[in-house]
Amino acid sequence: MKAATFSRAARQDILEAYQWIFKENPSAAQAFRRSLERMAWQLGEFPHCGQERLDWLPAPYRFFSLSAFRYWIVYNPSPAPPVVLRVLHGARDLSGLLDGME
Repeated sequence: MKAATFSRAARQDILEAYQWIFKENPSAAQAFRRSLERMAWQLGEFPHCGQERLDWLPAPYRFFSLSAFRYWIVYNPSPAPPVVLRVLHGARDLSGLLDGME
């Protein structure tokens, strides 16, 4: 089993989120990082565990919630291993940010 991989945009999203969280709470930033690592392994083992959100993106894209941090993981389960495309905070305009990803 391989962990999910991260696109360039997802890695940039993670870096920005980590830096923002770290300013307020360094230990929470470390917990965020560990949560992402666990999620990557989970998606690698169970690529269809996320939910479809057809109101945001068509299949095959899926969404996995890091609910403790209010982040949505946007990924494609089709390749092996799956590819995380974006890591976006739930308070952002997800429809606008995802527009054109199809």
